[in-house]
Amino acid sequence: MAEVVIVKDTEAAGRLVADHIAEQVKEKPEMVLGVATGSTPVPVYRALLAQKQAGVDFSRVSAFALDEYVGLPVEHPESYRSVIDREVTIPLGLNPSRVHVPDGNLDRIETAGERYEAALVASGGVSTSRAQALARSRALRR
Repeated sequence: MAEVVIVKDTEAAGRLVADHIAEQVKEKPEMVLGVATGSTPVPVYRALLAQKQAGVDFSRVSAFALDEYVGLPVEHPESYRSVIDREVTIPLGLNPSRVHVPDGNLDRIETAGERYEAALVASGGVSTSRAQALARSRALRR
């Protein structure tokens, strides 16, 4: 069952999530992280940058983005590939070859889902630690 943790603001929420991710990276440097675009994850990405500046090494982390625009060139500044590179890959020092975004190229769209799924399965899937998340949220309420 999901547990609700109430924090002061979005920056505190970002730090809470980033602290959890940083602990996971320390325990499993080659973890697989799910990443998204938009304004919601930005406080998390900012807090992760602070973690990097404090010495957490993200270079062996793999990342999988949720989606991509179909037909928008990856070089376009609004493609999700560009956004993830700008917001996550470059600031956190992720190895670009370990960052995966679905292929939105129209010429390959018929197999894009299968190829993306195969890469995700080959990576072992997005890392989770439900027990640690619950323990951390309980500790925060004390």
